[in-house]
Amino acid sequence: MAINLAFHYGVRPVARVVPLQVLDAVGVVALAPIALASAVLGGQRARAYIALTGHPTGFASLLRFTYLDLRERLRSYFFFVDPRFETRSVAGAEDARSGVQLTTLHAGMRYLGWWTKQRDGRIVYIPDPLERAGGPDGVPAAEKWPYFTHDAHHRAFGSHHVAPGGAFRKLAPVLADGRPVFLCQEAVWLPTDECPANATLFGVPVFWPVGARVLGERTGAPVVFSEVRFDRGRWRFVQDGPLVFDDDEALRRYVEDRLRARPWAWGHWRVFMDELAAARPEPHVAEPVTEAAAEPVV
Repeated sequence: MAINLAFHYGVRPVARVVPLQVLDAVGVVALAPIALASAVLGGQRARAYIALTGHPTGFASLLRFTYLDLRERLRSYFFFVDPRFETRSVAGAEDARSGVQLTTLHAGMRYLGWWTKQRDGRIVYIPDPLERAGGPDGVPAAEKWPYFTHDAHHRAFGSHHVAPGGAFRKLAPVLADGRPVFLCQEAVWLPTDECPANATLFGVPVFWPVGARVLGERTGAPVVFSEVRFDRGRWRFVQDGPLVFDDDEALRRYVEDRLRARPWAWGHWRVFMDELAAARPEPHVAEPVTEAAAEPVV
């Protein structure tokens, strides 16, 4: 509740007059003691996650991961406090390649969604029910921030969204016209009767969507991995590709390697670990890796 009030009545008004790079500079300094406290008092879930990704689990690595994770979470809020997101320039956006936009849940994802919308592309995702709730007006003060964020999310994504599953006929003409299709590929689920396991993620059986590979293969459109990262005081487009995947396993391995390289940047990791803990009261995780036996989280 306190965080909701702080962002809605504190950070939002400040962001109207203070550049994002200033907010970021203040934030990254203020996060240091918070990261230390979080690592000391509540680092079990983070330690289990970085063990799954194959990184060292010593305190130094845990502290570094916690700090970088908090920094990414802070930057993910910039979109919601940014009064100029609809006109803000993202470095490299004009030269970014179109086609199938393969990405993962990351801090700048909504700017990538806005870029897709500006080009009359399509965004494949499942809307949150709060997106249809009419925004933050008329709700209690402590609840305004969640409603506001979902309203902003809907403005960036909603009017151009396509529900996942069976959407090929809707997306193929978009790609044929040279417009982008944005797929958040890491939307993985633990297996259910309706969606049985078809792959693994960090050794955990999951149901893994393969729409990016299928769309690229069937339409001939380029598949590119795209992110928008906050770097040197502004948002910047980062792309890799065009990519060719011989099979579903190649796609899975590519995305897993991207997540493993920057594990703190994956905005879905908490949900993934919580679902894993709920499904396995005592989940098996990889044996702890010593600091000397592996590269540090960088």
